[in-house]
Amino acid sequence: MKPIRRILTIALLCMLPFSLAACGGGGGGDAFGNAATDFFANAKSSLEAEGRPFNNVYSSQPGQALTNTFFEWNITNIRKETDIDGITPAAGNVFIVADTKSTNVFDESIPVGNYDFHLLYEEDGEIVEVLALEEFADGMYPDNVMEAPGESVEGFLVFEAPEATQAAMLTYYEIWDDDFEGDTYYFEVNVSN
Repeated sequence: MKPIRRILTIALLCMLPFSLAACGGGGGGDAFGNAATDFFANAKSSLEAEGRPFNNVYSSQPGQALTNTFFEWNITNIRKETDIDGITPAAGNVFIVADTKSTNVFDESIPVGNYDFHLLYEEDGEIVEVLALEEFADGMYPDNVMEAPGESVEGFLVFEAPEATQAAMLTYYEIWDDDFEGDTYYFEVNVSN
C-alpha cells in the first residue's frame, strides 16, 4: 500500500504546476503558469541540447569579431545605399549594406549563406526583422556555400529597411542541422549616415 501512495503523491506533485497554470483568475496564477511553462521549456531544451550551448545572447560592435560554435564573424563596415548595380529599394526604403567576413572554426565543413543573417530595427514602436537579400550583385555574401575548416567567406550583406532607420541589430541565430536553436549573436549597428 505504501508504494502506491508514494507513486500517487509523486504523480500529483508532477501535475500540480499544470493544474495551477490552468487556473484563471488572479495574476499570481498566471505568473506561476508562465514560470512552470518556462521551466518545462528550459528542461526540454536542456535535454535536446546534448551539451550544446543555448539561450545565451552575445553582442559586439562592428570591427570586433564574435565567435560562435561554427564560425568567427565580423562586420568591417556598414552603410546605406540607394542603388546597387542598378537595383533600387522600394520607395521610402534604403539598402543597409554590411561588409561581412566569416571564418569556419568548426572541425568540419559547414554550409553558410546570407540566409543566416537577419536585421532587426524599430518601426512605429515595433521590432521588425528582415532576412538578408539573396545575392544579386558581384561581391555580395553568397547565397549558400560550403566553408571548410579554417576557410573564410567574405562579401557584403544587403538588407532593405525604411530610410529613417538609424540603429539596428545585425543578428545570427545558431541553428544546428537537427534544427536545435543554440545561442544568438548580434552586432549593434548605427546606420544614421
